[in-house]
Amino acid sequence: MWIRRTIDKVSLLTVGNNTYSGDPRIKVKFQYPNNWRLHINPIKSDDAGLYMCQVSTHPPRVFATNLTALEPAVQIVDEMGYEFYDRYYKLGSTIEISCQVLMKYLATLPPSSASAC
Repeated sequence: MWIRRTIDKVSLLTVGNNTYSGDPRIKVKFQYPNNWRLHINPIKSDDAGLYMCQVSTHPPRVFATNLTALEPAVQIVDEMGYEFYDRYYKLGSTIEISCQVLMKYLATLPPSSASAC
């Protein structure tokens, strides 16, 4: 079973193949022989929190992982590298704009890993 714990509540997400969350982004997928993967797609910043997987053994075992959802720091810049806000151009003008992911955001990303139980 997958559970999500926040400061003010505990939410049951899944038990076996059954999803108990009203959020359609949350699913559980079984991978043979004994791997229950929690899928949240697409992830949102308010999905951050503690997720726990409880295995029905005697005694029950609980594994926990903390999910941090980082919003990318992006900016739109013009051909000179200046941040681009609202601008107006005449018809027929040529413009060059780029969307950049800031290095400070990329440096915060941990190595990729998937939660599985």
